[in-house]
Amino acid sequence: TGSADNLAAATSRGTYWSVDGGQTWSPSTGLEGGQHGIVLGLAGRPTNPARALAVTYGGGIYASADAGRSWMQVDGYNGSDYVYELAFRPGSSTQVYAGTYGVQHSSDSGLTWSSLGSLPDWVRTLDALSGAHLDVFAGTHVSGVYMLPDGSGNWVAINSGLGDLRMRSLKATAPDTLFAGTNGSSGWQYSILNRPSRADGQEEPAGVRGADSWTRQGPYILAPGIIQIVIDPTNSNRIYAGTDQGVYRSTDGGESWVPKNQGLGGYGDLVISGMAIDPNNSSTIYLATWGYGIFKSTDRGDHWVRLSDPLNSMQMYLPMVVRNLSTAELPDTLYSIADATVIEALPSTNGGGTTD
Repeated sequence: TGSADNLAAATSRGTYWSVDGGQTWSPSTGLEGGQHGIVLGLAGRPTNPARALAVTYGGGIYASADAGRSWMQVDGYNGSDYVYELAFRPGSSTQVYAGTYGVQHSSDSGLTWSSLGSLPDWVRTLDALSGAHLDVFAGTHVSGVYMLPDGSGNWVAINSGLGDLRMRSLKATAPDTLFAGTNGSSGWQYSILNRPSRADGQEEPAGVRGADSWTRQGPYILAPGIIQIVIDPTNSNRIYAGTDQGVYRSTDGGESWVPKNQGLGGYGDLVISGMAIDPNNSSTIYLATWGYGIFKSTDRGDHWVRLSDPLNSMQMYLPMVVRNLSTAELPDTLYSIADATVIEALPSTNGGGTTD
C-alpha cells in the first residue's frame, strides 16, 4: 500500500508534493509557478486518492493520476476559470462538485462537467450527502447557504437565523446537520429536523419550507472567520475548525469549542488556510497556513510542529492547502483522468499495480 507520508500542497505558485511527510518537497509539473492561476483546492478520489483534481483561481480544473506529481487541464470543463473548491460525494469516486459562479457537477470523476442548476453568486464552499438523501449544499460569497434537495431540481436558500451571509466554510457534520463558518461571526449550525412528504410521495427537507433555522454555537469560536471545517473520519463528534486565528476543536459535534494552538504561537495571527486528516491515522493532522508553511500534529491537535516550507513563505503571503493523498499505490503506467488515454509511461515509486 502507499505511504501515509505522501502529501500534496496547493499554493499560489502551483502544487508541490512530498513523500516523507512534508520534510522535503518537489514542484509538480503542469501547474508551475502560478502561471495557471492560484491553486485553491485539491481532492483525491475516495477509493484512490492518487487520482486527484485541482481547482485554480484563474485556470479552471486540472487532473493528476500520480498523487499530484503532474497535472493536465481537464478539457471537459467549460465553466468559469475561477474555481474555489472541490468536493466528492462521500463514498463516491465518480460524483464530484466544484464551486465557481454557481456549482459545476461531474458524474465521471471529473472527466466532463455541467452546471448544476442556477445560483446567482460565487460559491466559496460546498458539500454533499450520501445515503438516503443526496442533498448538495453551497455556501456563497454574499448570499448565504443554498440547498439542492436530493441533488436535483432548484436551489433553495436556507438562511433563516443566519447572522452573516458571507460564507467561508460549510460541512455536513451528520445526515441531518450542517455546520458553517462565516466571514466574521463564528460558527453556525443548521438542523434538518423533519423531512415531510412531497406531493409525489417523496420526502422533502424541512429547510425547503423555511421551517428550520441556523443557531450560533457556543462557547463561541472567537476568531473573526472560519476558513475550513474538517471532521474526524473515526468520530463524527470530533470536528476541527481552521480560522483566521488558529485552530479550534470540538469533541461534542460542534456544541462547544476549545482553541488548540500549542506550537502555533510566535507567528502572529496565524491564518489556517487548509486542514487535512491522515486517512490512515486520524490522530495525525496537517495544517496549511498563509505565510508560514505547513504544520503537523500527531495527537489530534494538542501539539503542533512546523514542517519544511516548500516556498520559503516566511517572506510571502501565500494560500496553501494540504491534502494527504496516501492510501493507494501508484501504477507503473499512469493514465490521464482528463482524457482517459495514456499520457506518459512513468516509473512509480513502488512498482504497484493498476488502480481505480
